[in-house]
Amino acid sequence: MISRARTKAIQGLIAGTLALSSHFPDADAASASSDDPFVDALVAEVEQGGLDVPDRVSVLRRLALSPSGAVRARVAESAGALSDEAPAALSLLRQLSHDAAGVVRSAAARGLAHFIEHASDPVRAAVESAWATAPTSDERVALARALGLATPDWLTDLALQELAADPSPPVRHAALDAAHAQLARNPAPYLELAAAHSADPDRRVRKSARHLLRKAEATGSPTLAMRPTASELRASRHRLRRALHDSRHSTALS
Repeated sequence: MISRARTKAIQGLIAGTLALSSHFPDADAASASSDDPFVDALVAEVEQGGLDVPDRVSVLRRLALSPSGAVRARVAESAGALSDEAPAALSLLRQLSHDAAGVVRSAAARGLAHFIEHASDPVRAAVESAWATAPTSDERVALARALGLATPDWLTDLALQELAADPSPPVRHAALDAAHAQLARNPAPYLELAAAHSADPDRRVRKSARHLLRKAEATGSPTLAMRPTASELRASRHRLRRALHDSRHSTALS
């Protein structure tokens, strides 16, 4: 257990760090790494398990309020390692997925990737279900990016198919980028996905889809006749919705 004196010292260090960084709110917003030794020491305590779980959560919650983009990004990545405090970790990741700084949103996606990579199958399915159907596009973008970074599981290709059909162009773009990252592991569904979006109304989505197809052609993967039929798309979405429904009943994570 952490002594009360040490806990109070840590809280004082957090307060001092936040006060100091408030004088330089944008100094490191473009960088995902923090050069502040105080922050590094605090986050190292979290990452190495040097604090009790409540203290780890408290440290990250306080640092998530820092005006420094680099500090918030560091928090986002570290939150993904709090598998023993899943609701708090996911709450932080959701919060930071909406951050005004792109570097922080990217870090939140990496944190989410780390979380689902190390989660049990039921927990991972529940998290992917919740984020794939989140009401805000920032969270859906974060999930798409995370799926491109994490080792795929049985739900990955279905989730990416659903995200690629999202009404928000940034979500579709992130899903196509994730499909590109996972192409070598499971070419068929991602080539179908690329073919289906090669004429997407959004230029960035079209570009990602066509880039994926060109990559497949360069490596000798078959790309002809890859566009799925309407019935195949409906069946795929039905499988995903059934998987999401089952996962919601297997575990409850908010």
